[in-house]
Amino acid sequence: MKKSGGIPSKYSESFRIKVAKDYLSSNLSLAEIAQKYEFVKREQVRWIVKWYREKYGLPKPKSIKSPADNERGDVIELKEQIKLKDLALSNAFLQIDNLKTLIQVAEKSLNISIGKKYGAK
Repeated sequence: MKKSGGIPSKYSESFRIKVAKDYLSSNLSLAEIAQKYEFVKREQVRWIVKWYREKYGLPKPKSIKSPADNERGDVIELKEQIKLKDLALSNAFLQIDNLKTLIQVAEKSLNISIGKKYGAK
């Protein structure tokens, strides 16, 4: 068998079609298909599927992420949200400290009690 570039292909066309159809019609991952057909690398399955799509004019799939990729993306997004929440919380604490200081300075300079006195009726 020869590839389009003239390089001999290790696998017959019928075998490549079988592998590509199996991958495209099942919910198995590249790694699982590679293991099923005893490929050394899962990239070999990716190349076969790419070859099949080009040969038979199939559209490229939309970017479908594996569950692991989705989880990694979710983790990254959640970490970013945590950073933003931490920053907002830090800013709120700074604002509270600044307001307490402002009240203390006003009480001293004006000789009046501004802060709430707990227990007073």
